[in-house]
Amino acid sequence: MWWRSPQGTEFLLAAGSRRVTRLTVKGPDWSADRPAPDHTLAVERPARAAVQVEAVLDGGARISPPH
Repeated sequence: MWWRSPQGTEFLLAAGSRRVTRLTVKGPDWSADRPAPDHTLAVERPARAAVQVEAVLDGGARISPPH
């Protein structure tokens, strides 16, 4: 989900289930791979772009959202 702050800054917001321990997002010219102890990720991004989201579960499995 994309969100724009009142100041105009763009953010990508991602969230997963309680089993998600890490979230990765990739755009055409950037990526972010972060631990997600609260099962969420907010990444500042200057412009909207198509992204891929991947989550790592507590057992090590990698999953992507359905298309």
